[in-house]
Amino acid sequence: LFFPFLTIQFLLDGLEWVDKKFGTSIIDGIEKKFQKVLGEDCMARHPMAYYEAEEDDVLLAAWHLTGWYIGTMFPDSDAWIASGQQTASYSEPEQDKMYNFYLRSIQKVLYRRGEGRELLSKSHLIEFMFIIEKNIPNAKFIGTVRNPKDTFVSWYALAQAASKAYKLK
Repeated sequence: LFFPFLTIQFLLDGLEWVDKKFGTSIIDGIEKKFQKVLGEDCMARHPMAYYEAEEDDVLLAAWHLTGWYIGTMFPDSDAWIASGQQTASYSEPEQDKMYNFYLRSIQKVLYRRGEGRELLSKSHLIEFMFIIEKNIPNAKFIGTVRNPKDTFVSWYALAQAASKAYKLK
């Protein structure tokens, strides 16, 4: 594929166009199959749907295999720690490259998926917030804290689903 991002987006646009002609039953069916792979427990804690807002961290983590998703394919705890500490582990030019990649990815999503689509800017990439703050000085950040016991169960369910999807379990 010459332009993989655009090719996939055009494919999805075409699928959406056909799907809307049939009352969204095609994407519903595809979605149910993907959700079955993840399991009911994971979907209860991490609801995801095609026609809902897209998450910026999922774009980077799942599509580009960065963040904790790479841990399912490259299980090295030292590498995990380093990749999670962007401001400590990477030089200023490397941080700028990460930010530019993030910015361009988000711009592509907003451009291609426009027409009233939303981008849910929610991130587990806490260290990355410092890089965003440096590049967008008037950015506002909201932090939420969940009960640690609920968080552990939630992440464990998601990790189980990811390892099952990647056939690591």
